[in-house]
Amino acid sequence: MGKIVSARLTVPFWCSFRMPYTINVHFSYPVPPPVTLYGLIGCALGLPADFFDLLLEVNIAVGLEEGGEIIETYSRIIKRDPRTPDRRTLLIRQKLLQPVYRLYLRTGEELAEAVAQRLTDPVYPLALGESDDLVEVDQVSVFSEEKAIVDEIDSILPADLGLEPTSECITSYLPIAFIRGKRDWTGVEYRSYYVGKNIVVNQKTEAYIAGGKRVVF
Repeated sequence: MGKIVSARLTVPFWCSFRMPYTINVHFSYPVPPPVTLYGLIGCALGLPADFFDLLLEVNIAVGLEEGGEIIETYSRIIKRDPRTPDRRTLLIRQKLLQPVYRLYLRTGEELAEAVAQRLTDPVYPLALGESDDLVEVDQVSVFSEEKAIVDEIDSILPADLGLEPTSECITSYLPIAFIRGKRDWTGVEYRSYYVGKNIVVNQKTEAYIAGGKRVVF
């Protein structure tokens, strides 16, 4: 039987999870995408930056506990454009002030215990979003797999499950995995999710229970 790791992620300052669809304005996803959380787990375990094989062994979800205030900052970045004299351009970057999330990781017992241990004693410093966006990790627990039939979800909810939210939420198209080619990773896989603090749905569905939270992977 598998295990579920749960951990609270508190951002003491700000963070940003850039959407790759724009250039001069960097909008942020409302929650850290699964691939971002995988990077957090990789840092905790001390994995190489380009090691993605562990993605095949885990399911990752995230819960939104406090969304944080959205602000827009201005940054000057280097841009390789000969028409710009100083090779710099001004861009707007969206940031989230002091949000709180909850990480959920479903995997085998041995890996779950290793992740839980390293989230409290990481190999590398943990950040969420950009490398200098520090994150505080606490309330780390490991739960045995338990399922229940529910009509409220405490994690992001995949939009392709055929469930319709009846409570306030938004839809976000999140990167969830990397696509492997013959020799290397060649692309990114996306999935649409409903995002909200507590998502009420129009019909009952099966969810995992982790510390009283109802989670769908």
